[in-house]
Amino acid sequence: MHSSKIVCLAPGSSNTPSKRWPIENWVQLIQSLIKRLPDYQLKLIGTRHDSLICHTIKNRVKSSKLYDISGKTDLVQLCETFQTSKVLICNDSGAMHLANALGTSIIALFGPTDPSVTGSIFKSAQQEVINMKITDSDSAVLPIINKTCQIVAR
Repeated sequence: MHSSKIVCLAPGSSNTPSKRWPIENWVQLIQSLIKRLPDYQLKLIGTRHDSLICHTIKNRVKSSKLYDISGKTDLVQLCETFQTSKVLICNDSGAMHLANALGTSIIALFGPTDPSVTGSIFKSAQQEVINMKITDSDSAVLPIINKTCQIVAR
């Protein structure tokens, strides 16, 4: 489990659009990850309601390392994808809770919601959960991309 060089990204949040990190920030983050992790595949995941966001990001990044599987997986397939991934980077969303329940490491970006209330629940020895509070004034990519992510480096 978690041995593949795959990073999943969930830029959507179907039930509350205000929880979404801006598309341009996702584009910048993904471009940085592609440069810093050349051996990794990046997978955009989400429901069919997230497909437009994922498609927009995929079209802006234009990389053969980035795959858009949003709206193309059922729940079992999504669980299998998480179980073979190093990490999920996501907004506060259902994907975050599912990956967390499966033991997949997550980096969760919180905007208007409170991570102490809606954040991940499960903690385990092989898992590191990072809850980062973001606000509307955050216009640049979060500092995590300027450091070695210990989750991916494992």
